[in-house]
Amino acid sequence: IEHLQLFYPASITRLLERHGFENIEVRSLWNTYPVHYWMKLAPSPRALKRFAVAASKTMGFGHLPVAIPAGNIAAIGSKPPAATGGIG
Repeated sequence: IEHLQLFYPASITRLLERHGFENIEVRSLWNTYPVHYWMKLAPSPRALKRFAVAASKTMGFGHLPVAIPAGNIAAIGSKPPAATGGIG
């Protein structure tokens, strides 16, 4: 919904390897947002979303944080020290 580029663990690993990264770790992330934000992202009719978001705020739970594994990933890697090529 909000991303210009999407990766799978295998594709982000290949990309990082192609650019010289080693020791690559890919992990799932849990996204934490208020209830009302998750309601806005829900695949439902716009009118229903508006009503649900307004009701959640009125009833006092729309601001509560909710963590969901929404499919985001983190990739961490390192690059080896550059070869000096005999200099130094």
